[in-house]
Amino acid sequence: MPLSVVTAQGERFDDGLRDEIAGAIRQRLAPRHVPDIDVPVEAVPRTLTGRKPQAPAEHILQGARVTDVSTEGAVTRPDMTARFADFAAEPRTGGGEGPQRNMPR
Repeated sequence: MPLSVVTAQGERFDDGLRDEIAGAIRQRLAPRHVPDIDVPVEAVPRTLTGRKPQAPAEHILQGARVTDVSTEGAVTRPDMTARFADFAAEPRTGGGEGPQRNMPR
């Protein structure tokens, strides 16, 4: 499962930041929690009450259609759910801590 990362204004998403994120996860949680892919995103969709809809995002990344897991007007950034769907449709090879890819913008 990829880790979606929203960077602070002016912050660059580069290998140094990836290493910092992976190191913090390894140290504070466990190496098994380090994501295979780090994905820079503009924003994370949120429900109208401000919650991050984790289950719909997981279903989209597993191949479900956006319209099957989210209704129009239910999230603050519906454009991001479409980008998650585009990302899920991209072919991937390998696994583990291999090459990192960027989500399409």
